[in-house]
Amino acid sequence: MKLRNMYDDYFLQAVKHFNSDNLGQRTKAFEMFKELEEVGHIGSIKYLGKCYYDGCGCEKDLDKAREYYLISIAFGYYNADPGPTSYEMLRSIDDEIIGAFDIAEDFRKSGEHSENCTKSAYIGYVNTIVYGREKGLSWQRLGDMYYDGTYVEKKKGWAVYCYRKAYTTGGMDDHEDGSNSCKLGTCLFYGEGIDKNIVLAKYFLTSAYYSFWYPEDDEQAILTESLLSSIGTLTEGYLIDGNSLMEEDNVLEDTASEWLSERPKYIKASAKRT
Repeated sequence: MKLRNMYDDYFLQAVKHFNSDNLGQRTKAFEMFKELEEVGHIGSIKYLGKCYYDGCGCEKDLDKAREYYLISIAFGYYNADPGPTSYEMLRSIDDEIIGAFDIAEDFRKSGEHSENCTKSAYIGYVNTIVYGREKGLSWQRLGDMYYDGTYVEKKKGWAVYCYRKAYTTGGMDDHEDGSNSCKLGTCLFYGEGIDKNIVLAKYFLTSAYYSFWYPEDDEQAILTESLLSSIGTLTEGYLIDGNSLMEEDNVLEDTASEWLSERPKYIKASAKRT
């Protein structure tokens, strides 16, 4: 915790440099924000979007700006300083693309992995989050891209929060909803991009289990059932504050509700390397 407090202090110093009118100070701020991102401190995410958008302390790069503004939304920091909201900034980067979601899905289903195709799919999903209706499924697709490193750098920590955003946004059919819950539960089960948490894993895997219609024909349904079987009934060691008097379902739901409503301050530092 002492180390994290040190990172918070370092972040405040970076913000002070960023707010300076001195170009050298703002360049220093960019370098500090990048260091903070490396250790999992996410307060710098929207600031990095602003740096890349303006070319402040780095080369102007709208693709990078788009990426950081998007993730600031996933983490819940889209209204934070500096300047306009992340949604407004994304609108200034990309005009509305009519049928963006369908275009992105066509690229995904084609199996084409050229940079032009994967970039077009990425922009299509981001565009849908800003303008369109299939927001939940777009978050899930973007989570897959971060998980696999398709077009963007592989960042499983970011993938987890895209899946989380998909879960809270909703609007998917049962199978896609189950698929998203399975991915989220699997990451929590194995500690991929986030600290391992069996209580949360069981919650999302259980949610996935009841979403699949034909479990015997679906790989994710089989995986879900296998992981749930390995977890079994949670023992006292997994219960919150050692409270063994609570029903397990209550523990699962209370833990998940708290996690879903919490705005994260850090992501697993090793997520960038997985």
